[in-house]
Amino acid sequence: MKENIKVIMIVAHQDDFEFCAGGVSAMLREYYGDEFKLKILAMTRGASGHHEMEPEATYRRREAEALQSASIIGAEYECIHGLDGRIYKDNVQGVKIEGFL
Repeated sequence: MKENIKVIMIVAHQDDFEFCAGGVSAMLREYYGDEFKLKILAMTRGASGHHEMEPEATYRRREAEALQSASIIGAEYECIHGLDGRIYKDNVQGVKIEGFL
């Protein structure tokens, strides 16, 4: 009998999950099936850095893509809406992360 496995992926940006852990997560889902519980936590809004889109449009697009990606792999997805380049090791960020654990 396979045991439950719970994983939380804490990533800086919405698409970091796919680049860094999408394949491993797909393998875990295949092996454990419904016993594999995955939560993806994005730290930032991902609104910076697009060469054509305005920040708010970039955020909405990346958020929609992240939600779609999470649904494909059978994961939960949440974003704490930090600003790009503004995540610090401090009590405020720690409290936000603790709320998701």
